[in-house]
Amino acid sequence: MRERFKLLRDVEVMTAQGRLSGLLLTSLPFFVAGAMMLIAPGYMDPMFEKKTGHYCLAYCLVSILLGHLWIQKIVKIKV
Repeated sequence: MRERFKLLRDVEVMTAQGRLSGLLLTSLPFFVAGAMMLIAPGYMDPMFEKKTGHYCLAYCLVSILLGHLWIQKIVKIKV
């Protein structure tokens, strides 16, 4: 039983980089969009005002969500 817990801790340590990368890749688009809205407020207006922009935002959100779930599936190792 002790060896199993040791193995679980080792797996946690070895997958830490993948989990952190997944978190970073998931949050990065939101930080960049927020920074762009602060630096150039009018630059993102078409994304929020036009129907095509709404479709693009929806596609981006779905892609980010699917990417995050995929990374989580890759990093999750059953012991």
